[in-house]
Amino acid sequence: MAGNISGNRKWLREERIRAGLSQEALGKLVGMPQHRISKYESGYGISIINAQHIAGALGIPWTRFFEEDKP
Repeated sequence: MAGNISGNRKWLREERIRAGLSQEALGKLVGMPQHRISKYESGYGISIINAQHIAGALGIPWTRFFEEDKP
């Protein structure tokens, strides 16, 4: 099941950088190619399992992927 949140996930990029990781490094940690991390940062739909993997690597709640950004 993919998330249906459109728009940019600027917060995801910020969390990745805060963790000191490139898109490629995060992808390797979670077993995904760099281009998929880039898509997720751009707001592309994500499955719950992939959200859980990325969130676990970054130490954030996986549910953040499915919350609407506040203006």
